[in-house]
Amino acid sequence: MKDTIKEYVFDPENPEKNYRLAQEYDRIGQSASAISYYLRASERTDDLDLAYECLLRVGILFDRQNRRPQTAEVMIKHAINVRPDRPEAYFYLSKFCRYFQRWTDGYLYANLAFHFADFDKPSLRGDVDYPGMYGLLMEKALNGWWTGRPDECRELLNHVRDHHLFELNDYYYETLQNSLIAYSNSCGLVPYDPMKYSQLRYKFKGAKDIPKNYSEAFQDMFVLSMTNGKRRGTYLEIGSADPFYGSNTYLLETKYKWRGVGIEFSKKLVEKYRKHRKNPVLHQDALKVDYRPALNQLEKNGVIDYLQLDCEPAKTTYDIMMKIPFNDYKFRVITYEHDHYIDLERVYRQKSRDYLSSMGYELVVADVAPDGRRSFEDWWVHPDLVDRSLIEKMKDLSDQPKDIKEYFYTNKRQLEKDKYAIIRKQCKCMWCHQVKWPYLQKLDENSYWFEIPKNACTAVKNHFKLEPVPKEKYNELKDIVPIVIVRDPIERFVSNLDNYFNGKEKRTF
Repeated sequence: MKDTIKEYVFDPENPEKNYRLAQEYDRIGQSASAISYYLRASERTDDLDLAYECLLRVGILFDRQNRRPQTAEVMIKHAINVRPDRPEAYFYLSKFCRYFQRWTDGYLYANLAFHFADFDKPSLRGDVDYPGMYGLLMEKALNGWWTGRPDECRELLNHVRDHHLFELNDYYYETLQNSLIAYSNSCGLVPYDPMKYSQLRYKFKGAKDIPKNYSEAFQDMFVLSMTNGKRRGTYLEIGSADPFYGSNTYLLETKYKWRGVGIEFSKKLVEKYRKHRKNPVLHQDALKVDYRPALNQLEKNGVIDYLQLDCEPAKTTYDIMMKIPFNDYKFRVITYEHDHYIDLERVYRQKSRDYLSSMGYELVVADVAPDGRRSFEDWWVHPDLVDRSLIEKMKDLSDQPKDIKEYFYTNKRQLEKDKYAIIRKQCKCMWCHQVKWPYLQKLDENSYWFEIPKNACTAVKNHFKLEPVPKEKYNELKDIVPIVIVRDPIERFVSNLDNYFNGKEKRTF
């Protein structure tokens, strides 16, 4: 410090010596003095990067004083005026605005950075609390969530996870983990529609009398499917959460008289559970529970009908599973929440699969996803305890996340595979040439059913200007008979399909 002051005294107009003195005061926590010399340096230098850094640092110091946020913001804006092509000030303003819940401004500054900043510029000489590009991606995502951009937020969070994970500092690592959980889970529950009973993948005993379910993604319906509507079964529910909303066991307990025990860490949720549920729940850390007494109390023959493993993050669920005495007990059905879509390490889905397979369990449904995108759970059975025909009927191990509604409901318009071969083929009509929409089902040797998706209706109407299709246009579709273009409700498509099967071969436009 003494040497730096001495250099400054002999040359007080030198911007570099003002800057070095500011850094010394900054280092020892003398923010008022540091601010003064940063400002002097910025006023005296012709180096735009130095002026930019000094102004940005002044804004940061004012912000840390927690007394002059408006002054802090103004100084950082001055920095942007000096160098609008650098990303650091945009980042700090975006984070600053998020802290004060000015999310629109925060999103704006992050967005401006990606339009105007050059992320390949050399780093500044001093520390300005800029973590790198991922910081702006995170701030754009977090501010975007609160400005009505949930899909973009999720895409940005996933991008950071997939491309910047090993760059993250501790703050953004934890923020990313928590945000993926909070914002991905906001999609809500997928309710069972009793009007679709006839389309259930498997109509287990008593399914016709179920008015609603309670699970997030049909877990309770899956358990009942694999046990064929068993009554008075048993369960161990690790991660009980709410007694109703998203509960995998409420339907089992109330409609099918199952006995079980839950484990829940949240005291508030435990109190609510005990108030509204008959079966007990333990207020404990699932990582510290001795599971043998609870399991032995449920069933002394060593077979429990259902095990739920549902905690967060993914590592916690896996570590809890390691405490389950699988050598002493068998579970007929297991729903295991691996949370692969928010697992930053991306390893626990495979680790759980390797372990459960080694213990004799069979994967029936891989990568369950309530919305068809976020793969969060696997469903397992013990093949010694579940009928093989049920396993084969319910099995789906395809690589893609399973949209649970598409998985659980059969599509009545899809012909049975043992009668007809469902094929995909490039059609010669104008629609397939332009946008490649072919979905063909072979009805017989000479006929195919061609469906244009519902979201194509507007394009169809616009193209034909709401007029019926002239007969000469039929030639473009001649290779496929019959064909229906859905112009309004989907019921029209179903109606015409019914007409075909009743022997009324026709085109409808």
